[in-house]
Amino acid sequence: MLISAPFGAIAATLDSARECLLSLAYIDQSVVQNVAPQIADDVDDSPLAKAVAQQVAAYFQDPTFVFDLPLLTQGTAFQQKVWAQIKQIPCGATLNYQTVGRLMACGSPRAVGGACGANPYPLIVPCHRVVGARGMGGFANHATGSFLNIKKWLLAHEGVRYP
Repeated sequence: MLISAPFGAIAATLDSARECLLSLAYIDQSVVQNVAPQIADDVDDSPLAKAVAQQVAAYFQDPTFVFDLPLLTQGTAFQQKVWAQIKQIPCGATLNYQTVGRLMACGSPRAVGGACGANPYPLIVPCHRVVGARGMGGFANHATGSFLNIKKWLLAHEGVRYP
């Protein structure tokens, strides 16, 4: 299901049988404009879908909103450890990849970046709050392009300014 976002949309994949969220993915405005007519009939009115849509909308209204959605446990033990560390970064703050690795006492900046790129729950596990030592860093496995604009938007929404 697609959820409207100020920068485009968020695609949410749900597992209705297990009543949990499988993934969230950012979709930039140019893609949304191209596929919107094709997805107009893609409506999921299950309680889980409504909860996901309501909580994502709540975050866009208030960046300090705390998500409370059932998530499918995914990823390697290392990725789960990185994601747990990232969830501790408060709204309005950032840490660089190297600092996240040091806090975990077991991760290189590159490995932390890889775990960020594999994050199935952006917004809920706010990998946009992890930045490079000398700048924005990448986002959603992209080093350039519209995904960095989404990262900038999310950080600005939370009160963090980058040039």
